[in-house]
Amino acid sequence: MPTVQLVEEFDIWREGFPGAVVHVYRPNSNAHAAIFYDEALTQPATNPQVLVSRLDADGRSYGKFAQSLYTLDAYQLNEPTIGNTGIQRPALRSLVGEDASEAVVSVLTTTPARPLREIVGRVVFAEDLGSFSSSSAANNTALLIAAIGRCVQIGGGVIYLPPRVIEFNQIDLPANVRFRGGGEGVTTLRSYVADVAVTISGDHAGFEHLTLDGAQLSSGSIGIKVVGRQGLVLNGAVITRFEGGLLAQGLTNCEWRGLSITDCAKGARIHGDLATGTGDVGGVSQNILWSGGRVGLCRDQGIELAYEDAECRGIRFDGVRFDNLQTDVRIKGARRLAFNNCEWSGDGLHLDILDDDTDNVTVNTTAQLLFTSCRVDAGTINITGKAELVEFRQSLFNDAAVKLEIPIENAVVVRDCMETGAFSLDATGDGRRWLRVQSSLDGTVTAITTGASPLAVWTHLLAAGEVAYVLARVIGNQRNGVGRAVYVLQTGAYRPGDTLAYDGQTANFTLGQVLTGQTSDAQAVITADSDSGTSGTLTLRGIVGEFVNDEQIKDALTGIAFANGTLTAQAAALDSTGVTTQRTVYETDSSWDATIAVNGQQIEVRVTGAANKDIGGWPTFTSAGLAAVETSSPCASARRKPRCASSGTLVACSAGTSTRPALRLDRYG
Repeated sequence: MPTVQLVEEFDIWREGFPGAVVHVYRPNSNAHAAIFYDEALTQPATNPQVLVSRLDADGRSYGKFAQSLYTLDAYQLNEPTIGNTGIQRPALRSLVGEDASEAVVSVLTTTPARPLREIVGRVVFAEDLGSFSSSSAANNTALLIAAIGRCVQIGGGVIYLPPRVIEFNQIDLPANVRFRGGGEGVTTLRSYVADVAVTISGDHAGFEHLTLDGAQLSSGSIGIKVVGRQGLVLNGAVITRFEGGLLAQGLTNCEWRGLSITDCAKGARIHGDLATGTGDVGGVSQNILWSGGRVGLCRDQGIELAYEDAECRGIRFDGVRFDNLQTDVRIKGARRLAFNNCEWSGDGLHLDILDDDTDNVTVNTTAQLLFTSCRVDAGTINITGKAELVEFRQSLFNDAAVKLEIPIENAVVVRDCMETGAFSLDATGDGRRWLRVQSSLDGTVTAITTGASPLAVWTHLLAAGEVAYVLARVIGNQRNGVGRAVYVLQTGAYRPGDTLAYDGQTANFTLGQVLTGQTSDAQAVITADSDSGTSGTLTLRGIVGEFVNDEQIKDALTGIAFANGTLTAQAAALDSTGVTTQRTVYETDSSWDATIAVNGQQIEVRVTGAANKDIGGWPTFTSAGLAAVETSSPCASARRKPRCASSGTLVACSAGTSTRPALRLDRYG
């Protein structure tokens, strides 16, 4: 319905129109429009109108309507001296009795205006095309396919489904087509097929506010399969009772809010997968945000984030709950993952973190995992493989069991976390792999020992070719007596570059150039070359990856040969100055000691207590001692990255020490 509008042109004084006769016409005709003196349109006005006159002090004359005029019609004015004015059309309040097909509208003034018929056409109501059956999945499948076809004709959009259970067989969702229901459990799409129920064949397609149900976990059933697509829509959706809920082989740029996957054998598998040999083109899986929702009651595993033959990276979970029957989250060779405010409960394997088993260590080892403000109740956390840069912050472990089989230099950082109940730690015999750090301690650590044997409080694995300066401030304080000690120690240390023998050389290598393994893709900088003709030995630093025997190796210029074996690691050493003190040692028991030493490729701070004397710092961690290292420059080796916290602090941990050390390490890689 049109809106009543004011006839504006002569509602105010207009110079030069005293006593003018003004007609109010319907557009492009000589038919008078209906005009009124009131907005309620109850007082008809004469048409034409004779304008009243006014003369000002300067002798200028004006004309206007005697009183305001209103109309419901579109109109144009006619005055003998000026002819017809432009057409004024009233705004529409409803489309009853109107044809607005060609009307153009825009959301904002900065967005292009589009015909209203195109915008309305983007929404498809499936029931406009037919009735859903309560007994025929084939009929319903045909109706869903027809709705998809209608949506494709208008360039994509939303297909609205009614609040009911709709049984179907299989459908294919092309680009920009989304099904929207009345909510979880209100609208249910149910498929009984032992195959893929929904194939996503285009970008930005998916489901909103409905349940996708596999009914009986049929062997081979998959709720949604997507290969090499982006922008999959899964908002307010539930995927349930399939053998595989979601299978993604190359998926990017998604944001899911309120997605839940329940009662499947395998909930969600998000893989970096080229899908070679399947007829599809997969790829990297990355840039996915999963916010809210639950992954629960899945029989084998809830979520698997994995490297198959492409990277899986850059995925974040916010506020997702996990409570599955066996494994909640398996991370296999994935990288740059974040879990914020997530919860794990039940007695299963909450986190299974491991490397991929293919031979491509530059991209398929698990690395850079961050867990912030999470809660782990009961159950187990398993972390194996390299596990580089794994950190928990401000999280709670209640009755949880942690098992670690990782290199000691890649220890898991546990910053400002709490361990309550029957927490247990199995770190392959060495608690330094679980690095408890309290920000309030400002870089200091604490522990206790009762023995007289030297113990390594802190260790740092030097990279090939790395040079370091270590400063250790060590305080010993006896707990069952009055003994005490203070040491301030310093030293320099270095590790020569690792060596790689070669044979079959056809062109000489150049010092300072980057060497690349043609099979392994490993890289390193050449610092020395003991060349005996067609064979010799290279000294390398800045090593990334692992060279393999017999692969061809080339530098960035002309050097070509074949690897004769694999890298030979060189031991670390203290520099010729050795360990010195910055102040005279203070100790009440001369059998106590603190020093800095090397062990293989590692630097160690070692402390020695005494039998029958409990020596430690305050406060004391009962399960492990800690040591901290501050860095002034980044590590040059990407193969073995240091454990860096956001503040620039490296952290290590021991199963028991005799001191409370605070250390500083300056490195030049």
